[in-house]
Order: sequence, then structure tokens, then C-alpha cells
Amino acid sequence: MNKTTTRTATIFMDEHNVLYMIMLEGVRLDLEDAVDNALVIKNLSEGTKVLKLIDARVSFSMDRKAREFVKSVDLKQTIARAVVKGSTISILLLKFFTGISKPKIPTKIFSDYDEAYKWLLSFKE
Repeated sequence: MNKTTTRTATIFMDEHNVLYMIMLEGVRLDLEDAVDNALVIKNLSEGTKVLKLIDARVSFSMDRKAREFVKSVDLKQTIARAVVKGSTISILLLKFFTGISKPKIPTKIFSDYDEAYKWLLSFKE
């Protein structure tokens, strides 16, 4: 398994072509970090759209330019995205903000890894 760690995340693909992005504790993603992560994903996925499982149970933040960039590349890179959060409050906040931003790709927030993974596999072509 090819695993890459950037300044902000550890990224790898499993045997079912689900891409894992495990965020690192305490980082603040800026535009450069977002571009770096997108290039790693493009390399691992060989340019095809993937199912993304994002482990966001740690504390991290992302600036506005990084969020805008991620939104724009997600359309090219992502079939569906599952985000795993730890606390109930963070799950509720993320669901609220996801509802406001209305992502153009299927996105769901989970507290359980297995549920998130099962949901992602339902999008497998």
C-alpha cells in the first residue's frame, strides 16, 4: 500500500480503491497544503475519481482559499465523500455547514468508520 504523508494529512488507497485522508492534529491548511494534498490524491488515484474517507477526528482548520480550492477539485476527483468526526458537537456543526454549502458531490458525516466505509462502497461502480 502506497502511503504518503503531507504537512497536513496521511493519504492512501485501500484494496477497494477507497482513498483515506487522515488529518494530522493541530494543523491549519492553507492553499499550498490543499494543492499538495490534491496532487497526492491525483497521483494515487491515477487521475480517476475516487471514494474519499476523511478522518477528521482531530483538531485542525482550513483557511478560506484552501476551502474554495478543495471545492473546485473535488468535482474532478471525488465520487462521494464520507467524513468521520469524533464528538457529537463537531458532527452537528459539520452537518450544519455542509447543509449550508450544499456540496455538489454526495457527502455524509459519520461518527463510525464502518458505517462511513459501507456508505461509500454503495457508490462503487
